[in-house]
Amino acid sequence: MPFARKTYPAASYLMRQGDRGDALSIVLDGYCYGQKDDGEGKSQIVSLAITGDSIGLEHLYLRTVDHDTRALTGVDVATVPLAAVRQIAARRPAIAQALGVHQAIRHAITREWMVNIGARDGLRRVAHF
Repeated sequence: MPFARKTYPAASYLMRQGDRGDALSIVLDGYCYGQKDDGEGKSQIVSLAITGDSIGLEHLYLRTVDHDTRALTGVDVATVPLAAVRQIAARRPAIAQALGVHQAIRHAITREWMVNIGARDGLRRVAHF
């Protein structure tokens, strides 16, 4: 599968809200986070990515990036064109299923984050993290 290795310094953007989502990246080293701006100058962290995590899998279905992804530390990623991911998923149903399971797990994690933010007091939120 074709890929490009890219290195980003801390605080740089890997993806910006509004960009075309045309690649899947795997974090090879470092830490990234997703953030969503509220339109009034404030932002909220909405995801974390560590070594081995994927970034941008949702772009298989959603063409436009809906949040920023930034490097928390210096980060190395392997970036694969989504066209290549789609081709292998079409040829290999087990890979397509694994990608779907991966997305389902990410959605479960997101729901857990929502409970953490909305239902737990500050001490429990920090302890849970």
